[in-house]
Amino acid sequence: MPHAWLLHINFGYPLLDEGSEFCYRAAKVDPVDKPEAQKRFAKGGKYKLVPAPLESHRGNTEAVAYLYPEKLDATGMTRVGLINRRLNLGVAIQYNVKDFPRCVHWQHFGPREYVAALEPANAGVEGRDKDRAQGWLETLPAGGRKIYRYSIEALCDRKALTELARLNSPNAARAG
Repeated sequence: MPHAWLLHINFGYPLLDEGSEFCYRAAKVDPVDKPEAQKRFAKGGKYKLVPAPLESHRGNTEAVAYLYPEKLDATGMTRVGLINRRLNLGVAIQYNVKDFPRCVHWQHFGPREYVAALEPANAGVEGRDKDRAQGWLETLPAGGRKIYRYSIEALCDRKALTELARLNSPNAARAG
């Protein structure tokens, strides 16, 4: 049986606000094949920094990219998140890249439609046919099961927020 799993984790105001910052260390950021995604997630762009509402995102315009977060330890754990320094608030999602090899980063910054997501996933968001073509479509045998372990943590002290933000530092140590 085909098996696709995605943690649907959306963020909105007030955590998601102009100046908030997405935090992750990704080996690769792969925008989907749509103009807004290609533009927003262009190499060297500021896609981790949340902008003010964008007229270009009004309606059904959005930007989506697949992140490939790096392992932060030998067991395969990684961490992604969002921080708002003005509120001294953040959210960290920790999981294993063996379970969720991709993280869907969805951004929709339209006026009055201001929302974004970090969604650890074992598949994609463009349909089962594309997953199959990419070699991403997992299956479970009849009666089979799979266990996923992850944590979602609210952060409200400066030390924890600084640690999460360190994921964006180009000088941060890499996992071995």
